[in-house]
Amino acid sequence: MKILMVGAEATPLAKVGGLADVVGALPAALRRLGHDVRVAVPHYKLINSGRKRKVTADVHVVTDSILSSLHVNPTITRTQLADGVAAYLIGLDEWFGDTFRSEDIYTSDPAAYVAFCRAASILAADGIDGWVPDVVHSHDWHAGLIAPYLRAFAGSHRPATVHTVHNLAYAGVFGREVMDFSGLPHDMYTMDGLEYYGGFSFLKAGMVYSDMANTVSPQYAREVTTEEYGGGMAGLVRHLSAQRRFVGILNGIDTDVYDPSRDPSPAAHYSADDVAGKSACKAALQSDLGLLPEPRTPLVGMVSRICDQKGHDLVAECADGIVGAGCQLVILGVGDHALESSLLRAAERHVGRVAVKIGYDAYLAPRIYAGSDIFLMPSRFEPCGLGQMIALRYGSVPVVRRTGGLADTVRDVGERPRAGNGFVFDAMTAEALLTAITRARDFYSNKARWTRLMVRGMREDHGWQESATRYEALYKTARRLRDA
Repeated sequence: MKILMVGAEATPLAKVGGLADVVGALPAALRRLGHDVRVAVPHYKLINSGRKRKVTADVHVVTDSILSSLHVNPTITRTQLADGVAAYLIGLDEWFGDTFRSEDIYTSDPAAYVAFCRAASILAADGIDGWVPDVVHSHDWHAGLIAPYLRAFAGSHRPATVHTVHNLAYAGVFGREVMDFSGLPHDMYTMDGLEYYGGFSFLKAGMVYSDMANTVSPQYAREVTTEEYGGGMAGLVRHLSAQRRFVGILNGIDTDVYDPSRDPSPAAHYSADDVAGKSACKAALQSDLGLLPEPRTPLVGMVSRICDQKGHDLVAECADGIVGAGCQLVILGVGDHALESSLLRAAERHVGRVAVKIGYDAYLAPRIYAGSDIFLMPSRFEPCGLGQMIALRYGSVPVVRRTGGLADTVRDVGERPRAGNGFVFDAMTAEALLTAITRARDFYSNKARWTRLMVRGMREDHGWQESATRYEALYKTARRLRDA
């Protein structure tokens, strides 16, 4: 199949979170299955500054009445991702032309994503240089209008459509005025169409008008049918699930990128066959961050956006307890300012025991995965989570809350002594988190037992190939539904 994958970010062009990892790595896995996959993202200025990044001088101009009404004439240029995957860069300088940092790629102006989706839908319908996709796979709310545009304007020969929800909590909700400048037919603005509680949701649009929709783990797909996790979208998810148009497919990680035997960032290389280098990584991390050089003290790491969803409030609440339990703690991330301040105060109270780095640091993150013994993900909800899979790959044993993709990938060693790969807790409380960390600390005290647990996780395969075959089947289903 010829597949066009569309998202707001893709590794290595621009990355804020896990969405970029998926859009960057899944196409390569699908190519290995024999498919011709290409990617479309906004043309951020930072892409041109990438090392050895070649962007074609050939420019394809996209135009129609909707884009003209927005006063834009998007251009499409081309570069490449890993493994020879072509990437089309949709130029919308009005919003993205001055973006030099990944942290700044997103805008609050919905017109930017109306224009992006309309240009991508024209690319999908008409093709480029003789290449026309059979399937368009859009990701998250930023690409949610592609399927409605194809339904409205591409006619019976439109490509099949799949839309992936990476986090239902971010639905791209705006006022009804988006309907007016989107150029979409007003008869689509109904309760079972584009209308969303009197407003407009890009995410709902993508889910309703795509042939198939999915989210990024089987457990999260079940959770979002409930009001607790699905919120205002729960009824829609139940409806699509009843139609067999909504499923859960677990994300993978790029095992070539996340490989402790080859990753250039950590202080030493190691593997499941020889874990000796991990101790050097731990010592280097302690030195880098001003932690006491204590090789026998369990080092607890956390790398993620700082927010309530990720459980940083619990970590801040029990930071003193983590230190009291005889552990060191290192946190990397950026987000909620109040939580950042609370974590920084914990670091001030426990100099040499707690280190907190605010920001996005692509160099430090793998050093934390490699240097930590225990990895925290105490999430309130977690559609998939890549951190726990990366941590397993690097021999950092995960401590997670049983939710979403964390429940699908981490098995409590207390419940399954021969198959467990981490520690799991249920209650969303600081006490439950600290109890799980204490269990991990006790397990860590037996070096031979800990090494067996660590190596078991390192040997697991969390790569993309199995998930890619599931997406392949999803695309075939979407094509059948489109034809019907």
